[in-house]
Amino acid sequence: MGNAYICYSYNELTNIPKLKNMKAFFTSTVALALTAVSVFGQTNKEETINIDSILINNKVPFLTTVKVLKDNLGKPDSIVSKPKNFGNYVEVATDPIYFYGQTSFEIHNETAVLQKIDFRNEQFKLNTTGLTLDSHTTLNDFRQFFPSSSDKSYDWTNPIDKKTYKLVRVQSKENHIDQWVLKFYNDKLIEIEYRTAC
Repeated sequence: MGNAYICYSYNELTNIPKLKNMKAFFTSTVALALTAVSVFGQTNKEETINIDSILINNKVPFLTTVKVLKDNLGKPDSIVSKPKNFGNYVEVATDPIYFYGQTSFEIHNETAVLQKIDFRNEQFKLNTTGLTLDSHTTLNDFRQFFPSSSDKSYDWTNPIDKKTYKLVRVQSKENHIDQWVLKFYNDKLIEIEYRTAC
C-alpha cells in the first residue's frame, strides 16, 4: 500500500481538439462535477471525485493546456523528466513534470494533467461542486461528503520521514480503477494525488 502506480493506456480523449495526435492518454471521459454520495443522495453508487469536476484555485482544470497552467500559476519552480516505468497518463517516458513547490503536473506537448497537489504551503486549493479541499480540511470535514471512503481510511508510515499518515482512497469515477489518494497528518489534509491503476 505504498506509492505503487498502475499503468494502462488512455485513449478516450483522442477526439478532443489538440489531443488528436496523442497515442494513449485517458480512459475516462472528462466531466465537470464532483459526485459525492452525501451530496447527491445516491446511496447505491460509489463515492467519487470525478476528474472533470475539479478546478485548482478555481481556475485550472484537471486536464488543461500548458498556456492555461502558466497563465494562472506562473512559471514552474522546476521541470523534471519522468523516471522510466513511472505510472503516468501519457505513456512517453521523456515527458517532463512541472513542479510548483511539491504540486506537480504531467506535460505532453501542450497538454498538462494534474498529478498531485501539496496543500502544506497554502498556495493551492482544489475546488469541486459543493466542496473545497485545502490545508484547513480535516478528516471529519471530508467524512461528511465521503463517509464510506473515510471509514476505509488506513495508517501508512513513510519509511523516509518515519511519520504515520492517514490515507483515504476515493474513486475517480464509478466502476473505475483510477483513484484519488488523500493524505492526512494530524487530522489535516496535506496532499491529494491522482493514481492510475496497475
